Amino acid sequence: MRPSIVLAALAAIILPALAKAGPYSPVNQKRPPLVLKTHGIFWAGGRIVTRTQTGSEAAGDRKEIPYNQQQVLAGQAYVEYFIPQRLRRGARTLPIVMIPGGALIGVHFLTTPDGREGWADYFLRRAYPVYIVDVPGRGRAGFVPDGFNNVRAGAAAPSTQGELRMWDSSAWLEWNTGPLPAPTPRHGPNDPSCIGNDARDPNNPPIYCNGNLMPALDDEGYKHWLAALMPEGPVEGGVDPGIIAALQKVGPAIVIAHSAAGTMAGRIANDKPELFKAVIGIEPQGDCNLPPNVEISRTSR
Repeated sequence: MRPSIVLAALAAIILPALAKAGPYSPVNQKRPPLVLKTHGIFWAGGRIVTRTQTGSEAAGDRKEIPYNQQQVLAGQAYVEYFIPQRLRRGARTLPIVMIPGGALIGVHFLTTPDGREGWADYFLRRAYPVYIVDVPGRGRAGFVPDGFNNVRAGAAAPSTQGELRMWDSSAWLEWNTGPLPAPTPRHGPNDPSCIGNDARDPNNPPIYCNGNLMPALDDEGYKHWLAALMPEGPVEGGVDPGIIAALQKVGPAIVIAHSAAGTMAGRIANDKPELFKAVIGIEPQGDCNLPPNVEISRTSR
């Protein structure tokens, strides 16, 4: 039996069951099965380092193994990829790499808070291969906790540990979705002519352009939205090397990058244009996905 037939048959069995699984079921969009040739993951970049945590751990028959004699991988990016069964023909069949913004993970390209298909599915249905990244330091890329554990054990001063960052419900206002979501998330007035200012400029008062296309959420949808806000740990040497390694594995690609990642992608594109076919910055953190004093390279226009 052909794989496409098998997938279609499985979808016919599994999707109705999922729809009855609980109160927050996937939205029935009445779309045909999404047929993939390949789905997989890989980690890119990172370096093997010796742990710095004080103390020891138990492993197998050896009950006391010092942490500082063990190794871990640090600074790697996590990449999940989806290759459609049928690709577009010709030069337009370019891989699309999606990179989330600060304290977010790649999952927000896979779905919406009310369960609809995300941007990854949008491009897959149009026969593009899609690669979704978890940036080093968060999500399935992760970070090394030794510096925090040493402080907890009293072996290091609190000032020596890095900062753990995490978004919270304030992002509802910060990202111009609506007023603060208390007691329930709600939209602000929609003004298509509004040009926002999120108050990072101390010389200008904040201007919020609320009322965009974020759906009105029930409790389950709101929890879904909050769940994508990940703790972000420190990465020695920054996250750029892991992202560069991921792009080197994928090849020249169209990069869609959100917020902090939009500025990062523009910076990397200017240094390594051979890794890019295009850069699309979604609300890049620095207002533009390239710093204003940097010359725009041929692949970043």
